[in-house]
Amino acid sequence: MRGMPHVNGSPITPADTVFLVGAGSQQNSWDPVYAAIEDAQGIRIRDPESANFFFSLTILHRRMVRWTLEQVERGLPTKVKRSREELEEQVRGWRDGHRRLKERISERLAEAVLNDSIPPHPRFLRELTDPKWGRSYVITTNWDRTLQRYVKPTVLHLHGSTENPHTLFLPNEMIEESYRDDEEREAIKDMVAFGWQAIGASPNLCLYGLSLSALDAALGQIISAGLSEHVRPERALTVHIFNCADQLNRVEQRVRLAAVPNVQLTVNLVPVC
Repeated sequence: MRGMPHVNGSPITPADTVFLVGAGSQQNSWDPVYAAIEDAQGIRIRDPESANFFFSLTILHRRMVRWTLEQVERGLPTKVKRSREELEEQVRGWRDGHRRLKERISERLAEAVLNDSIPPHPRFLRELTDPKWGRSYVITTNWDRTLQRYVKPTVLHLHGSTENPHTLFLPNEMIEESYRDDEEREAIKDMVAFGWQAIGASPNLCLYGLSLSALDAALGQIISAGLSEHVRPERALTVHIFNCADQLNRVEQRVRLAAVPNVQLTVNLVPVC
């Protein structure tokens, strides 16, 4: 496998296979995140759905406070009884809280990578390094940099990386959040552009350890954009879904929901647990 080109939104060199991987590709992948939430917020969580619910709820609170402040600044009526100063203080509170949370997530994940406590599943590593896939791109939704310890090519972090905590893309966030600065927004746009272009140019897409959760519809949109490039017979795409046996049909259905009409799509289901 060769390294990825720089991500700048321009057309990319096609690969034989795109690996799009998630938390299910690594062992104990959620444990550092649970610990970070408890460190930063004092909340004890021990399952992924509750963690995703917590993240989504914090994003919605932050959006609402920011939106309400913008309404007040524009002189528009609201039913909120707080003053502008109180709203500004709330905005600062959510901003600082998110910063602390993302920094603590990054610290906990960096410690876990250093200790090798969240390694890739051996089954995943065997698949990732199998020469049958040809020239490959590796795109991960994980924030940690575990894969960099095990594979040589550059790994694109679609949802940000612990190297830059402020880039972490939390569940239910969108690119165009009003609280993002321009630099952060452009960096995320570049990652998204690379993701869908890579999928659109490759004849094979391997989804490993991804549930395609409803809380991550933004990822479904990236996949959908990539699939839209495969509507001609000569551009047929095979999607290989690697997941636990009881999840395979669910993930396949979500892939097909993301597919545009007339897409030339074959799905290969591979149970790994």
